[in-house]
Amino acid sequence: IKAQEAYALCSLAADVRVTQVVNGSKGIHVMLDKRYLQRVG
Repeated sequence: IKAQEAYALCSLAADVRVTQVVNGSKGIHVMLDKRYLQRVG
């Protein structure tokens, strides 16, 4: 998917958390339910 679509999906369906901030770098964790993913292959 395109970057804009991924951003929209995460803003609506994901749990996004900042988990670490060190020297200006941020650690981000994203939880997304598998029902939003499509099998490929």
